[in-house]
Amino acid sequence: MTPCYRYENDPGILVMRQSPLDYINQYRLQVAASLLLSTDISTRCGFNHHSYFAKLFVRSMGCSPSAYRRENARAS
Repeated sequence: MTPCYRYENDPGILVMRQSPLDYINQYRLQVAASLLLSTDISTRCGFNHHSYFAKLFVRSMGCSPSAYRRENARAS
């Protein structure tokens, strides 16, 4: 799909329209990027304490969250 362009209220501002799918994917990627940079992932996932999140993560996944991130970054 070729993006189209339109002018907002101010004719000096050119805004690129995206398809709905492109917009959603861009939003998802921005959220993913912020999660990768964030050390507060546990809170975003609903855990009040990082230590409790880490304990459950190790119990379930067999490694710490940081080790999991390192190992999966190499696999990609």
